[in-house]
Amino acid sequence: MALLVCATGAVLAAPPPLETHATESTSIALPRNWKVTATSTDATVFIARQRIGSAAMIVSVQLTGNTSTEDQLLDRVARHITKDLRIAKRTAMTGGGHMLLGDGMAGTTAVRVGAIAVATGTAAVFAVLIAKPAEFESLGGIALVVEVLASVQSTKQVQ
Repeated sequence: MALLVCATGAVLAAPPPLETHATESTSIALPRNWKVTATSTDATVFIARQRIGSAAMIVSVQLTGNTSTEDQLLDRVARHITKDLRIAKRTAMTGGGHMLLGDGMAGTTAVRVGAIAVATGTAAVFAVLIAKPAEFESLGGIALVVEVLASVQSTKQVQ
């Protein structure tokens, strides 16, 4: 699956260095020194966490069987990650995909959420960065999400 995504807007910090993680069917670059777990069922899901109670990324790669639009994928992210997400920006991205940026609550913690979803045919990939608002931009913000998505590689054929 080839991804071409570009972000617009100011970025206050460069994304952190990334390191590659792989499953049998998918590889991805995620922030170095973050704890990474991966599961594979209908989709390969990577969860990367800076440390408990801190920033996290969730990336899902589904090579077949997706029937959701990019906006439907973002709606799911908004519903499941936070309570009462206040969307600051939601837009189609140059080169493909849709992006969402907003603030909400994860449990009792205020968080900023940046997510990108790309769907083509029956394949879909989305990535979301969840961080405290003061940490979001220092982690690279939406540019980190773009960089992580651009690193996704699959050894299986997209259908």
